[in-house]
This record gives sequence, structure tokens and C-alpha cells, in this order.
Amino acid sequence: MLGPVDESDRALARAFGGALASFVATGRPDGGEGGDGGSEEGRGPWRPYEPGAAASVRGFGPPVH
Repeated sequence: MLGPVDESDRALARAFGGALASFVATGRPDGGEGGDGGSEEGRGPWRPYEPGAAASVRGFGPPVH
């Protein structure tokens, strides 16, 4: 990381760390148990991998341009 750490950096770290911890604990980064789009801590639904389905990218934090 370059430059000073600010609150947006901390928020990004919390969001990513929370998704990672949920994935380790439940197998789903959103903390949900099924395909119903459940989430915890403000994380939106995370669809499971399906072979042949359209690819998607999950963003964390504000958009980077």
C-alpha cells in the first residue's frame, strides 16, 4: 500500500476480511446458507459457482477509476 491509511482503507479491509471469515466458516462469502441471497454485515448476495454461467466480478469498497 502506498500513502497514508484512511477510513476508506479500513472499511475495505473490514469488508474483505468479513467476507473471507464468512467463507472460511460457512463456505459462502456472504454468510448465507442457501441460494436465497442472504447476507450478513451488508454484504450482498454471492452466487455460487455454476459451470457455464456468465462470469461476474465481486467488488469491495468504492469503485476505482
